Order: sequence, then structure tokens, then C-alpha cells
Amino acid sequence: MNRSDLLLRRIWAGAMLVLLLASHRLWIASRHWASEAGDWVVAFPRVPMVSLASELVFWVDAVSLAALVASLLAVMLRRDSAISWRPMALIAISFVTLFVGNQHRLQPWAYQGWLYAILFTAAAPHAARRYMIWLAVSIYAYSALGKFDQQFLKTVGPSLVNTLMPAGAPDDGGAAIGRWKGWIESSVVLLPIAELVIAGLIAFPKTRRVGGIGAITMHISLFGILGPLGLGHSAGVLVWNLYLAVQSWLLFVVRDGTSQQSDKGSLSSRPPSISVFAQTLVIAAILLPMLERLPRGELYGYWDHWLSWSLYSPHTSRVEVQVHESALATLPDIVSKYSHRGDENDGWMTVQIDRWSLAELAVPVYPQARFQLGVAHEIALQLDIGEDGRSSKRRAIRIKIRGVADRRTGKRIEIWAIGAEGIAKQRDRFWLLPQ
Repeated sequence: MNRSDLLLRRIWAGAMLVLLLASHRLWIASRHWASEAGDWVVAFPRVPMVSLASELVFWVDAVSLAALVASLLAVMLRRDSAISWRPMALIAISFVTLFVGNQHRLQPWAYQGWLYAILFTAAAPHAARRYMIWLAVSIYAYSALGKFDQQFLKTVGPSLVNTLMPAGAPDDGGAAIGRWKGWIESSVVLLPIAELVIAGLIAFPKTRRVGGIGAITMHISLFGILGPLGLGHSAGVLVWNLYLAVQSWLLFVVRDGTSQQSDKGSLSSRPPSISVFAQTLVIAAILLPMLERLPRGELYGYWDHWLSWSLYSPHTSRVEVQVHESALATLPDIVSKYSHRGDENDGWMTVQIDRWSLAELAVPVYPQARFQLGVAHEIALQLDIGEDGRSSKRRAIRIKIRGVADRRTGKRIEIWAIGAEGIAKQRDRFWLLPQ
């Protein structure tokens, strides 16, 4: 293994540790989100992939997180651990158990880190680098294609470009500012085009260095746009962009000095079945996002938006949760904290689960109707808990499931569900929502 590959693995492990620290409340073991503070409580509902006893999940999460952190530390600090496949396998297994315990942990950087751990487990350095390059190509390409839609071009895109407006730009509402806004709206489409060009450049060895420099420029620019002086996004988003900039330098700009001949001894201790299984998973991760891009694939949710690299794209499915003000006293205080009254003034309060997630967990809410429906179900369960044992407040919650926005018109299919029973019926439509 050459110096570049060794450095790449150590920086990857260090970046994972920093990202885990920045979002630590998402990863620590928690017994119940609605309990009193201080009793191993993370104040946001957990939505697992399978139904397990809460005490069992607590200990599985605790052991998995400890194993994950210890293995990442070993890879970062010890040369032999960065070369060995065993700590990499433990990292991959730990990530999987943590994902199963809570779907919210499928943050894009964590999913990417898990895929890298699989590669470092299964493949020799030369093959791992090749797969990482193709993973990067797929990430940039899918991310770019996800932005060619009306929602991005009219909402998120202009806000990103507008951040680049110089301090001295006109702001008097006159013709000058009108021209400036027109330029912003017309230039938004250049963002996904640039990302798509980068994907094309890094796909070929002759243009890979140019594409790598372009990727570095893009990530540094995003750090400025999304950072404290820009839109003020979460620390995890900023750290991930810095890591991707460093990765682009080591993966695309620095020459690959690893030879296949020098890799032969590095796989001798690996069971052959691990290599075949793991590389199949990585290839699947490159191809499966096509399901989200297929006609009506997004509508039926064949593959999740974030796992398809729909980044900074607002067309994703979601759930709007509303609780009647008469039931707020029945719910944990944390729900009231992130509820606000709507313009209709009809007594229904909107629970801002996106702001709730950012404030309590320091990560964006998982942008998938399935997951957010699971959050709504957890809130609805709290309406069943009363001093007299009755469920008179069960219908004091309602949700609006908003499907994926049409890429050309921005329109969405919307489904209303009222009460705990209505929410439970909607849950039956989705996989990975245990009863």
C-alpha cells in the first residue's frame, strides 16, 4: 500500500470520528425520547428498521458505537490497523447495526463511510481506489441529476447563488437589484451542470486531475456558502465538504502509485467470500439510485432519496405533522417547544420536525416520507398515555403525506390522515416501519 492510500484511510477514519462527534446525540444509545432529561434520553423519536425491545436496542447501540469509535481510532492512529481488514470489517458491521437501530443515522456521510469500510475490508488498495472513484462519479452524477427540477431551480438553488452576492450589491429594490436577481435565477442551472461536468471529468484518467481540482473548488465554495458567514448549516455538513475536498486531492489529483502486483499479499488473510459479498454491495450502491430516478420510482420510494444522493434537493417526499392545541399538554414538552400556530388560526399546531432535528441532534431530518411518518407515529403513541388510561386525544393529531415533487411542475400528491388510527394505516403502506 502506498503512502497516498494509507493517508486516505487515516483521513477517512479521522473525518468519521469528527462527524460522529459533531452529531453525537444522534448516535448515543437512548432508552426513550419522551422521558425526563438525564436518563439516557435523546429528545427526538427513534425510527428503527426492525422491531426490537427498547432495552435490547439500547445495549446494541451502546456496544456498536463503542466498537465503531475504537476501530476508527485504531485506523487513524495505527499503521497496521489502517492496512488490516479486521478493524474495517468491525466498522462496517457497527455502522449497519446503528443504521438498523435508527434510520435517522443514514446521513449521507455515514452511508458513504460505511461503503468505504466495506471496500477497505474486501478489496486490495488498487481495487479499493478504483471503486472509490466510481462511487464518487455516481455521487456527483446522481446529485447533479437530482437538481434538474423546478423545486431546486426556484428555491434552494437561488438561495445558494444569492449567498455569493457581494456586500456592495444594490438592495434598493430598483432596476439594478432586479437585474441582479434575474442573473441569479438564470445562473442557478449552472450549479448542477458544473457538478455533472465534474462527474464526467473524474470518470476518465486523462481528465481526472482537472475534475479533481474542480471538485475541490466546488466543496470549498460550498463550505463558504453553507458556513457561518453564509447559510449557517450544521457542522456535519461543513466537515463533510472539507473531507470531500481533501479526498478529491488524494483520489483524483495525486497520482496513484499502487500496483496490482504489490496488492497480492494484502488480501491473503481475507476470506474470499467477504471480498465477493462486499464488492457486490458496493456495485449495488452505485446502481440502485437509478431506481429513484426511474419514472414514478421516486413516487413509490423504491430507493431512498439520500441513498440516491439527492443532496440539497427539495423535491423529496415528506410528512407535515399537526397536533391540536388541546392535546399539547398531553404530549412531552419537547413537542410543544417545536410547534407553532398556522396562519389558519384553527387550533392546529404544526410540529416542525426539521427544526427539531437540527436543534436536538445537529443533523438535518431524514428527507423521506417513510421516516417522518415513523416520527408522527411516535408522537401519536404519546396521545394514548393519560392519567385515566383513556385515549380521548387519539384524534388530536393529523398528518399530510406529501409525495415527491414533479420535476417540471413542482406539484405533489398529498394524502391526509387523521388520528392515531389513520397514521397507523398509512404506515402499513411502507416497508421498514416495524409495527
